Amino acid sequence: MGGKAEADVKRETLRIEAIEREYRAKVDDLKHNYALRITVEGVQVLELYVPVQRLEVLIRRRKGERSIQLDWHPLARMVEPPPCDWGLGHGITRLACDEQLHLTEPSGQTNCAGCGKSFCRACHKTECPKCRLPVAIL
Repeated sequence: MGGKAEADVKRETLRIEAIEREYRAKVDDLKHNYALRITVEGVQVLELYVPVQRLEVLIRRRKGERSIQLDWHPLARMVEPPPCDWGLGHGITRLACDEQLHLTEPSGQTNCAGCGKSFCRACHKTECPKCRLPVAIL
């Protein structure tokens, strides 16, 4: 009975290896057939010279301060969105961190999933400063 069991195990092992090879071949084939290459070329540039009013904003937080510049466009009656040190910066809300006064999106100052401590994602790009949980998990 031992010889037959070993033969069955060997047959199943070879079958699994064949399935893995076939799967890898299919994935490579899909990568080759559906690979996407994009080339972006500049076609035209439009330069506009418009009057703006430059505003200097002083950000004070605890023991530090930082100066940033914002432009007010009187023709559009709008101010440029504030700079963003972490995140995409689509919204207008920014939070300033205590350590280096980074301006981030609100999600850049959220709590750690491990310890619950709030920290700046611009200051600590790889891990939580308290529990050392990697940022990728957060």
